Amino acid sequence: INEPEAAAQELRRSVKELGLKGALIAGRGDDGTFLGHPKYEGIFEAAAELNVPIYLHPAPIKSEVYQAYYNSSSYDDVTASIFASFGYGWHMETGVHAVRLVLSGLLDRYPNLQIILGHWGEFVPFFLE
Repeated sequence: INEPEAAAQELRRSVKELGLKGALIAGRGDDGTFLGHPKYEGIFEAAAELNVPIYLHPAPIKSEVYQAYYNSSSYDDVTASIFASFGYGWHMETGVHAVRLVLSGLLDRYPNLQIILGHWGEFVPFFLE
């Protein structure tokens, strides 16, 4: 996603020429921007146009978030790493990204856009009430 225009072109090529059925993308670019940023719009536009899903995968936890929320002198580095990734952190990361996409209006602009939330990002619907 660090080259969003190229990513959109590659998605189109991969679906049309190679028969791929969708794409997996991480939740943040190298510059820290979330996927709701306007520069990523073309990727979602292409997916909606092609009628293929995008699997939203968590990005690695940023160091400052890792230090503030997951690292502790109460447990070892391996435990902190598990806690920050598949143990808990990825789940929250993906959920935050999904909510940010909703709040950005992306799904209003592309009502047939299909987003697959993995790593417990699917917790979001439980908060709809």
